[in-house]
Amino acid sequence: MAPALQALIVRVIWSGVIATVVVTPLLIDPKGHDSFRLPKESFITLVGIIIIAVGLLALIFGIARISRTVLRDRVLLLIGAIVVWTSVSAMASTNRTISMQTLAYVVCLAAFTVAVYVIGRRAPLRAVMLMFIAAVPNCILYILQEFRIWNPLATKEQIDQAWFARHIFSSALIGNPDDVGGYLVPIALAAATLGVTAPTRRQKQFSIAAAVLFGGTVVATQSWGAIGAYTAALVTLFALTRRKPLRPILLASLLGIAVVIGYPPFRARLHTVVSTFAARSVDAYAIDVAFSNRLTPFAAAMGMFRDHPLTGVGPGCFGWHYYSYKVLFENAHPDMRKSATAYFNFGETHSDHLQTLAVSGLPGYALFWTAVVLVASCSWPKRESKIPAPVDGRSEFSRHFGLPFAVAFALHTVSQFPLELAAPMSQVLYAAGLCVAWRHDADS
Repeated sequence: MAPALQALIVRVIWSGVIATVVVTPLLIDPKGHDSFRLPKESFITLVGIIIIAVGLLALIFGIARISRTVLRDRVLLLIGAIVVWTSVSAMASTNRTISMQTLAYVVCLAAFTVAVYVIGRRAPLRAVMLMFIAAVPNCILYILQEFRIWNPLATKEQIDQAWFARHIFSSALIGNPDDVGGYLVPIALAAATLGVTAPTRRQKQFSIAAAVLFGGTVVATQSWGAIGAYTAALVTLFALTRRKPLRPILLASLLGIAVVIGYPPFRARLHTVVSTFAARSVDAYAIDVAFSNRLTPFAAAMGMFRDHPLTGVGPGCFGWHYYSYKVLFENAHPDMRKSATAYFNFGETHSDHLQTLAVSGLPGYALFWTAVVLVASCSWPKRESKIPAPVDGRSEFSRHFGLPFAVAFALHTVSQFPLELAAPMSQVLYAAGLCVAWRHDADS
């Protein structure tokens, strides 16, 4: 009876994982106050609670047990450390009500990640393609919106009235073009990696076609952060697959230059950046214009970290503190009152590096980098093992995906905030969980 119950528990939890990966990026509430973010976060929280409840019931009734090897597992220890430090930061928070809500969400994300890591060891290589299911309709919808063919989420009048920012209405089911780019980066990279490592010709052809669709949509988002991160990841991936990495690096560099020069939105942005720093006098406002009017939230995050270096202001509390730090920054730099976003009350920093420092302090930022390095280590040369690697290509996928993914994530989070967005975060945690699970399985 116990094996049957264990199999049932595994199926229920893995069904929750699949639902999170596939359903989350498709959920919206067109008439809601927060059409994109709230439905996705609520669904992840619901699934996380179910995973935790099923896991606890399995432990309580003796269907599953925690072994000593589990307690020494470095991946599970890191996930536990993140939850513990989030709890400490929430207890020391400047607004515990907000932080406790964020803590509950972090615990649900941690439960999802543990499920991917533990159960994902048994998953076949095609489990990576679960990410493609929701990505394909999102790409198609985004392209239709971007080229003004069809947009079910905005009327023609709304788009025409926003003549200065029509691009922002290209949201797919994710949120805005930057969010779409961040959502697609790990998926496009997974497809490209499968195109290199898949064991069958059919899988490689399918994966390459998917990588072209996802990567092309990343470029169409015009999100510099996503495009730069994906380009750097591709260079790293091709370097891992070649004995002489100089050629792919050179080709990727030339392709990147060609895109920047040839694509009008990139050319205009590049001109703004160059002309700003070529000027004889560069003030805060000029720098703000060059970097998409994000200087004030960056400065606010640094101010919060400076005032709360150990535990930060508390999980989820950046937006609660933003306006007071914004006013201090504008008093020090009056020209910033001319910023296009001067009237914005930013809820997020638009940089997960700075926001992690602001809300969780230096220990939280150290855990951030520990996680990045742990995923990157999947590409390090592995120690000798008496057990041969799986023949289905999972260990090869892990070896080729780890470092490029870590590079992409570290770069993308400089100018964007996927950690704060449910759709990108569900894909990031799923991809990272499979990567380290399959590496661990090959090394065990």
